[in-house]
Amino acid sequence: MNISKEFLEAASREIRVPSTLSDLEAVKKVVGAAIVQVARRNHRLDPRAIDIYMHGSYANNTNIYFPSNLEVVVEFKILRQPVYRLFNDYWVETREEFTPRDFTMQLLDELREIIGADIEHHGQVIILPPSKDRKHTVEITPAFTFTHTTGDGEFKGILVWDEGVEAHLATFPRIHQRNGEMQDKITRGNFLRMTRAFKTLNAIAAREGHGVKVRGYFIQCLLFNVPRNLYASDDLQTVFYSIFNYLMRADIRGFASQNLVWSLFGIAPEFWSLDDAHDYIKALKKYERKWPPERTELI
Repeated sequence: MNISKEFLEAASREIRVPSTLSDLEAVKKVVGAAIVQVARRNHRLDPRAIDIYMHGSYANNTNIYFPSNLEVVVEFKILRQPVYRLFNDYWVETREEFTPRDFTMQLLDELREIIGADIEHHGQVIILPPSKDRKHTVEITPAFTFTHTTGDGEFKGILVWDEGVEAHLATFPRIHQRNGEMQDKITRGNFLRMTRAFKTLNAIAAREGHGVKVRGYFIQCLLFNVPRNLYASDDLQTVFYSIFNYLMRADIRGFASQNLVWSLFGIAPEFWSLDDAHDYIKALKKYERKWPPERTELI
């Protein structure tokens, strides 16, 4: 076992970043001002129906030693469920006059008026650079409230516009977070510890030219599918290698996203490619073999 207990203790530790809370308040202030302007030009938007909250690694407590962007959802809590049809893993809107795309573009315009033209828009997110009020780069996801109904019940999520594929996509950040918290409680904290450890290892591997590009979200979802009994030990090295060895031989084709609504693998941006997942596991195995057993530091 090349990866030491000492390294895993450092790589898996919980890292509190107080500036995320102050940055969130700063985002709420500037977005709130932009929302007022959007509402003035569009009577369909009620500023009182906006919910602004963190998602991503900071919200899920999976942030690691290496800093990441602050991810924020700006959710328009619509009361009437729009009409959609499902097509190739996308939720495609039909017969709606005001859409998540309209909301995104209008919010982007108003934020540029308030902050400046250096605000960017990529894929699903509006990107705010750091400023005197914000230490982090902020990724804002404008969204509509969305409910997905199946024979198993209703799943509360959000509907977002993705510029890259020119389609609306449903995602479920709060269900993802809730399921992760439940998994962590059942595994006595080892689920989030291992998520941080595997993310840290991948970040170091990528920095040193041995890893593959993979979102931390996908790593967490992958580990969510690992049998809970493999998290049972009090020894972090034992837990890590139980999971590591399981992933080396597992048939991952049936793995689910952590929200338990979608499969982990598909063609839409919120899904992982099965080939890319196999590449990640192969790279992990290769990098572990090269890892110096005496290494304990993260930098």
